[in-house]
Amino acid sequence: MKHNDVELIRHILAGDENAFASLVEKYQKQVHALAWRKIGDFHIAEEITQDTFLKVYQKLSTLKDPNQFAGWLYVIATNQCRAWLRKKRIETEPLEETDVEKIDEAYSRYVAEEQSKATVETQREVVKKLLAKLKESERTVLTLHYFGEMTVEEISRFLGVSTSAIKLRLHRARQHLKKEEPMIREALSNFKLSSNLTENIMQRIEHIKPTAPSGSKPLVPWTIAASTLAVVLLMLGFGNYYYMARFQKPYSFDAIDEMAVDIIDAPIVANPDSKLDARTQIGSPNVLDKHNNLNQQPNNASGAIAEAQGDEIVEDWTKWELPKGAKARFGKGHITGNIAYSPDGNRLAVASSIGVWIYDVRPGEDKEVDLFTGHIGAVLALAFSPDGNMIATASEDKTVRLWDTHIGTHLAILEGHSRDVTSLAFSPDGATIATVSLDNTVRLWDTQTGKQKNILTGGSDFTVSIGDPPDYRATVASTPRVTSVAFSPDENIIAIGSEDKTVRLWDTQTGKQKNTLIGHTDTVLALTFSPGGNTIVTGSKDNTVRLWDTNSGEYKNRLNTLKGFTDGVRSVVFSPDGNTIATGHRNRNTHLWDAHSGQHKTTLSGHSGAVTSVVYSPDGNTIATGSWDNKVHLWGARTGQHKTALKEHTWSITSTAFSPDGKTIVTGHHDGTVQLWDARTGQHKTTTYAGHGGDVDVVVFSPDGATIATGGTFDNTVRLWDARTGKNIATFKGHTDGGIHSVAFSPDGKTIATGSFDNTARMWDIHTGKNITTFKGHTDGIYSIAFSPDGKTIATGSIDETVRLWDAQTGEHKTTLQHSSAVRSIAFSPDGKTIATGSFGTNNDPVLTSIKNMDIEIKYELVKWRDINIDTPVQVWDVSTGKHIDTLSGHTNRIVSIAYSLDGSIIATGSDDKTVQLWDAHTREHIKTLTGHTEYVSTVVFSPVDENTLASGSNDGTILLWDLKSSRNK
Repeated sequence: MKHNDVELIRHILAGDENAFASLVEKYQKQVHALAWRKIGDFHIAEEITQDTFLKVYQKLSTLKDPNQFAGWLYVIATNQCRAWLRKKRIETEPLEETDVEKIDEAYSRYVAEEQSKATVETQREVVKKLLAKLKESERTVLTLHYFGEMTVEEISRFLGVSTSAIKLRLHRARQHLKKEEPMIREALSNFKLSSNLTENIMQRIEHIKPTAPSGSKPLVPWTIAASTLAVVLLMLGFGNYYYMARFQKPYSFDAIDEMAVDIIDAPIVANPDSKLDARTQIGSPNVLDKHNNLNQQPNNASGAIAEAQGDEIVEDWTKWELPKGAKARFGKGHITGNIAYSPDGNRLAVASSIGVWIYDVRPGEDKEVDLFTGHIGAVLALAFSPDGNMIATASEDKTVRLWDTHIGTHLAILEGHSRDVTSLAFSPDGATIATVSLDNTVRLWDTQTGKQKNILTGGSDFTVSIGDPPDYRATVASTPRVTSVAFSPDENIIAIGSEDKTVRLWDTQTGKQKNTLIGHTDTVLALTFSPGGNTIVTGSKDNTVRLWDTNSGEYKNRLNTLKGFTDGVRSVVFSPDGNTIATGHRNRNTHLWDAHSGQHKTTLSGHSGAVTSVVYSPDGNTIATGSWDNKVHLWGARTGQHKTALKEHTWSITSTAFSPDGKTIVTGHHDGTVQLWDARTGQHKTTTYAGHGGDVDVVVFSPDGATIATGGTFDNTVRLWDARTGKNIATFKGHTDGGIHSVAFSPDGKTIATGSFDNTARMWDIHTGKNITTFKGHTDGIYSIAFSPDGKTIATGSIDETVRLWDAQTGEHKTTLQHSSAVRSIAFSPDGKTIATGSFGTNNDPVLTSIKNMDIEIKYELVKWRDINIDTPVQVWDVSTGKHIDTLSGHTNRIVSIAYSLDGSIIATGSDDKTVQLWDAHTREHIKTLTGHTEYVSTVVFSPVDENTLASGSNDGTILLWDLKSSRNK
């Protein structure tokens, strides 16, 4: 019978030593497993196990929450390991560095020579080396399962990870060690602790006086669930010892007062009131969410949800790291920032609009293995720490986050910047992170404490003009934007590129400026140091790459203006041997140059968008390029030959629609494509270029599902496509200006209505393509259009702050619904009795109210730039009378899309505030806010066959499917 920790602790504190013996027997194997992994010596691990339980007995009375005993115990155990390592001054060898060939040789030698008479010590060494073939997460689970004798459920509770995730890790471990796994299983299960371990501990506690309970604050605020994070960090052995030293303050049993543990276990949200203060929050804001939703969104080592069916493990990345209430995510988001190789060259990290995707790029793999989410905005930059144990990510949410590379655990949030963080870099020793922000500062952070070290600024004030022509102009005092940052290899210099066409060099120790590199004639977009540190190479908007002497700051005139293209240099990087410079350009190419002579060597062509990031693999054999076309290509560095392309990311989604049978979802994108997805599996079916020459602003299915209609922003046309073959059926021309922003089929599918920024709406005959009726009356562009369910009325929403209702047969104007701001979205209820409308909202910002004639899109870009929340209510109207019924308030930015559920009971709204709001259509009460998108929600649509499924498309390039069962129950 397994004893309950709380009961055992109660008896121990009452003086029952037998209860303590039971506690030791329950946990001694797990503690020993931890110590063995961290120290590397089986017998010394037994000594540390004894010392750990002696400390536990001495300080047990200080534990305020017995339910958190396991986490407390393992913090103490790790502290004992660290103390032993410091005392012995031993450099432990990470298991990851073991040569795989030597591992196989060791195993072969073991099988051939030792077989049945292998000693226990030999087994231990062989097993340790064989386990090195596994990832940290797999190795940990395998050790706990076989050596720690823990069940899948126990490991799940212990690590704070779902049982399906544990099963997946065990499955992968067994697959990686196919023929060796039986021997490892037998060996680990046969490793025995000393039979008198518990007896020795009990003899020694007779000489220890337990600490009396303190009346002061608890040693650690166990009322939070931070022990979960501690357990995860502690159990991962050698590879994660680094994190304990940097992020988890160990318990001090000699402390007089409360020990400061830098762990915060609360959801972290950007606080606009804290812009002036550099704040650091250490811990995982996702811990509670991950624990409270284990069945919905387990966070395992690969970031996957796995369903175990017998021996079969099914992975589905569409369900990785889902927000609460979502049941699937289609699309990976668009590539927003740089890409980076891990130091071992096995993985490639890609910054995206929804988080960081991790790909296995070993030969023959090229697959997604993880997704790190947590930022509430797009990830704009990332970097691996030099030892590969950590990833730092910078985001438009103004924060920098640190992650455990191996298991995706969130470690820290660095706050202090007041605007988007656009670039970052680790110092070569990993002790410092430099971050670049649109607030025009570079901040240096200590990775051990998470505290800010210094702030670097530069340049003189100048004026930014927003809007054009000049009559619409608003000016804001600012300083030249910092664009890029890099550390010198010796860590003594940090280089900062800027919009003022210069590169400034700073002394990292004193924080004082050393030199300014002057020569570029436009913004410096990228820079890097040569491997030796004597040279800085810079890329600029002026279409040149320049080399500078690091010490003197003088321009080395060996590599001059790059010829053959006319667009800026967005990325520069040295090959590991320092002989080649690779540059990425807006002209879609990557160029390789001889670093010594400046001669052009070769061109890598294949992207259809600007190349924003170029990186070499650590061995110098492969170049990876990331682009605005949302693709990552891998190239042979010496041959220039294309190797492979990682699975494509998705452009910003402008519009979403279900097919009438609910089996297919169609999306329109900013790159001019239309994409079809399987609504059940999330599998991408096909991509079609819609032929509009630019953004596809709207997509919609015909009532019979046979046709897809698309509206173009740039060519002012509406195009019809065969939904099965993807062939263009017809093109409707007639609108004259501003693009097509809204399209709607009539309920009978015989006509189609279109709205344009030429201030008109038009109705077309589907079969003949003729313009039947033109609706005139709006004084500004039409953003939205909809047919009533009976097909007799057409509603149009406009920038002129009105919604107009028209007779669909005659084209006559029926009534006008007056708003106080531009109308972006409209929707009829299924019974046709009401209409819901969403507007741009109102605000009291002095800059905006003073610019009456500013273009509406520019105006709201300025709203976003100034971080202003605006009141954007949903209005509900009576269709027959045109009277206002109710106002639904809740969004803090413009409402972009509105939809009624099939039964008319729920109104869903998507907004620029990145949320979806649900409302009771009858009582108009707010039901729920759905959060998870990292950019504005461009469209919401209910499934036509499942009233509990809602799809939301976003500018972050993804579709989220939401399960509304709980919302309906509420």
